[in-house]
Amino acid sequence: MQAFRVGKVGGIELRIDASWVLIFLLLTWSLGAMFGSWHPQWGFGQSLALGGAAALLFFASVLLHEVAHCLVAIAYGIPVRDITLHLFGGLASIEEDPPSPKAEFWMAIVGPAVSLAVAFVASTAGTALFMVHSGNGVSFGSADMYGQFGPLTTLLFWLGTANFVVALFNLLPGLPLDGGRVLRATLWAVTGNVRSATRWAAMAGQLIGWLLVFAGILMAFGSHVPLLGRGFGAGLWTALIGWFLRGAAAQTFQQAILQDILEGVRASSLMRRDGPWISSDLTVKDVVDDVFLRRDDGAYPVFDHSGAFVGLLTLDDVRKVPEAARLTTPVGAAMTPLERLPTASPDMPVFDALRKMRRAGLAELPVHDGRRLVGMLFDTDIGRWIELHQTGATPGGIVRAAR
Repeated sequence: MQAFRVGKVGGIELRIDASWVLIFLLLTWSLGAMFGSWHPQWGFGQSLALGGAAALLFFASVLLHEVAHCLVAIAYGIPVRDITLHLFGGLASIEEDPPSPKAEFWMAIVGPAVSLAVAFVASTAGTALFMVHSGNGVSFGSADMYGQFGPLTTLLFWLGTANFVVALFNLLPGLPLDGGRVLRATLWAVTGNVRSATRWAAMAGQLIGWLLVFAGILMAFGSHVPLLGRGFGAGLWTALIGWFLRGAAAQTFQQAILQDILEGVRASSLMRRDGPWISSDLTVKDVVDDVFLRRDDGAYPVFDHSGAFVGLLTLDDVRKVPEAARLTTPVGAAMTPLERLPTASPDMPVFDALRKMRRAGLAELPVHDGRRLVGMLFDTDIGRWIELHQTGATPGGIVRAAR
């Protein structure tokens, strides 16, 4: 789904995935129903409004959790691209791997620490408000305690509980959860091998994911699962979260395998050194007829009249030009210019180059030295190299694992 840019937090771009709207609406509705059951005397509008406020504050606390990860990453000199709120919470796009087990540990642990801090502040404030306004003799922890809460007290208690659960869940010891990153940091420090540590932590993440899927199925069919409860809706949501975690952990595991396979391989080893390099003065129609319709590649480098590499013409660039205008539109006006392109140097590890491709949504990457193009690196060529050098590899899936 498409993610929309909504601003910046601490210099970090904030994006909202379209799926977030769905989970926000569902959370608002379910919280409104829950608050209404606690307070039958409230009208539906008041309960729903409080549910919306609780949902917004919850996602604000998720954002704080992710910002904490990013700030520690930046403190260690690791660039951060953005934070995206989506169906399953938030995701910080941190551009590079941590340089040491210590950096990995602190980057991981700070998120749950922030969630616990929010839980403590919200619960303490809620308790203080309850004690101030409970002059009617209702004791803390009694059966009708929730019915005596005012709107703000209700909101604070729910927010504190929700953040406490988020912190505990994220501390489960399996990637991609924060607890999995703590586990990886520990194994990395003990063994000195980050990729071995990644594989073990990713396998733990897959196991946790499958356990949640199994627990969700049991809950959906009426069984009571300790700490998770029962019910079709709760079971379905638990199973979906487990499936998401299993998939993310499997991708991390594949990524570690890919790093092992491509160890020591540089862009200069796999790049193409010749091909149909096209002129910026040609029309888009010329290139479509003479190049795109006769070859399988999805992008080609563009040179100006002086022979300088100036950009890349991709299939997406071509599609943006109306068919009637392709006869008169020069390639130089339709291409993606060099300034907006991710590029690789000849000495860049192929794994790092592949990650650049994936993050940019490309299947190819220019390899250049200064403004001099020396070759093109294609993910199909990387997949073919893997197929030839790794028995039993599945190059398509494993190449897609790079992020």
